[in-house]
Amino acid sequence: MPADGPSIPPTSPLGGDLITPKDLHAITEAQEMARRKEAQELEKKRQEEQSAIHDAFMHQHVRPDAKERFTRAVRAAAERGETEIEIVRFPSGYCSDGGRAINNMSSPT
Repeated sequence: MPADGPSIPPTSPLGGDLITPKDLHAITEAQEMARRKEAQELEKKRQEEQSAIHDAFMHQHVRPDAKERFTRAVRAAAERGETEIEIVRFPSGYCSDGGRAINNMSSPT
């Protein structure tokens, strides 16, 4: 067969065409795209869950007996000789100043 004749793709001894670098690249790209899409979907779901938690926290109303419960908890801690008590816990990002006023015991600006 002449060297300038039609090109016939090589075949494997098992029959069928050999996979080409272009095919390998396409497979790799498809897999990478699927991984990126899955990661983006997981991140979107995580953000939606965090947003729902934040909204629930921000729209939570303080119970009418909160002042009494707070006073009772602080008094009980003091009676046990404790100098610290955790009343509520939330991410500092929920604060407009990132929690600086709480940590520094300063008034908000």
